[in-house]
Amino acid sequence: MTRAELLDDSEDLAQSLVDVLAVIFSRFCAPAPAQPLRLGDQPPADGALDSEALDRWATATNGQPLPEDQKEEITEFLDCDDEGRLTFKGFVEMYHLQTTAEPDETWRDLKAHGFGEDLKPLANGKKDEDTADARKEGEGKKDESKKDESKKEEGNKEKASDEPAMASLSLSSRPTTPADEAGDVSSLIAQLEKFASSDAAASDAGDEPPAEEQREAAQQLADEVAALQSIYGDDSLHLLSFASSAGPSSAASTSAGPWRPGQRLRFAISTTVEPPARAGVEDESIPIRLSATLPAHYPASASPPQLQLLSRYVGDESVDHTLFGQVLKAYLHSSPADGVAFTRGEVALFEGTEWVRERIAAWYAARVAERTANGRASAPAPARQELSQASTSIAQDAQPSQPGTTTFDDDASSRQPLPKIFSAPALTERKSVFVGHAARITSPDEVPRVLASLLADRKVARATHPAIHAWVCRPEGAAALHRDCDDDGESAAGGRLAHLLDVLGVENVLVVVTRWYGGIHLGADRFKLINRAARDALELASVVDGPLNPEHGVAAKGAGKKGARK
Repeated sequence: MTRAELLDDSEDLAQSLVDVLAVIFSRFCAPAPAQPLRLGDQPPADGALDSEALDRWATATNGQPLPEDQKEEITEFLDCDDEGRLTFKGFVEMYHLQTTAEPDETWRDLKAHGFGEDLKPLANGKKDEDTADARKEGEGKKDESKKDESKKEEGNKEKASDEPAMASLSLSSRPTTPADEAGDVSSLIAQLEKFASSDAAASDAGDEPPAEEQREAAQQLADEVAALQSIYGDDSLHLLSFASSAGPSSAASTSAGPWRPGQRLRFAISTTVEPPARAGVEDESIPIRLSATLPAHYPASASPPQLQLLSRYVGDESVDHTLFGQVLKAYLHSSPADGVAFTRGEVALFEGTEWVRERIAAWYAARVAERTANGRASAPAPARQELSQASTSIAQDAQPSQPGTTTFDDDASSRQPLPKIFSAPALTERKSVFVGHAARITSPDEVPRVLASLLADRKVARATHPAIHAWVCRPEGAAALHRDCDDDGESAAGGRLAHLLDVLGVENVLVVVTRWYGGIHLGADRFKLINRAARDALELASVVDGPLNPEHGVAAKGAGKKGARK
């Protein structure tokens, strides 16, 4: 039987696959449809998957519930409703990511749910009956599963959130090994080289390359990672995770301890792009963060790496879906002009990273040119004075510092002035460092510009979590109150900052916390430190009263308090 096409000519999911996904989604969503869907039917408009439904879907797919860190990724990156439940749109987005990168994983999922290579049901009715039974069984075991999960939840969240954001959303419930357990990049290089030069047993799961080819691939990868560090800087690469090989038995495997042959790798790559040239102006490079997911035995793998743009902003421009998709398809393209060629047995990460940098730079230049043409020109984030020496040195020296104020070049003749940023004393706890920043804002449009200015500092940009933030703003004369927050990879941290602003009753303020992870898990204490760093910055900015407020003992300036608007 010839396999049906999973992607259409434009690299979107084929409609036949979307129809199958609708059937699968409807088996687990709430509210459930009145009767089982047939191919071509649509799931309930308000249907969605909550945490328990995701576990039932993952169990039916891979034999075990979905790890908490992957649930957090789903909530963070995919389309969810107001209650944080995955919508059908998000479900399709999730499978688009997987199918683009690893189509064999999608075929395995489809088979697990009773569909063949022609995207037709394998056995009429059987899968729906099995799924209905699984739904009832899942409900019956809900309390028991909650008890089991509660023992693991805090540890899972800590492991997930003390790392940078995951490189890509993996649908399979394949166990992963956090980088902190496995070691840093230097340790990984040493392990790869040791394997390459030894007679240690190679991976023999499924259709694997010969042992000698696996060793050669390990040495190639070690050399490539070392080369990337020498090109982009020693601290430019961060190891995010190991993942078990995507073989048929991997769902039941465990992955713990150091790197082993046959595992996939995920890296975060910190680098920069050059802004468009302006006459007489020397603009700073713009920091960006990418992730790279390497298949098992890369570069001897049949499939290429997958790159993803982790940055939410490039300079003061918000990343759109077009740029995100171009980066995602860097190695997956129909035309050589649309990406980088991958040849089995040859490393390609540097070429892919450079192609992405060029594409992002071109995209950013086009956005700036469009703004200029429309009369909305705003220069790239202004050159900013260094944070006070104590505040900037903390990221490097891990020592407490004194309060500092970041000021900007407010030359109104060349651009709109940006708010002054106040940077509080750094807090150090078990080698982790937290620095809070606060700025008074008058418009939501100022938020990405302030964040871009903070990220222009290389030490901030290379932090584990550079810009955990929350903001609230009521523009002058407007009745609506605008607010938003972002975890920046530190699970639930942005929401806690938003709650802090609400409890304090402040408006027209942006608060940012930068965290440099020190290698020791802090548990729930990290949230107390994040809130404390934020509170310190708000005091320093005279938004709230406190020891760091220059007017300590006097009521905080009214511009930041609710009810104090003119």
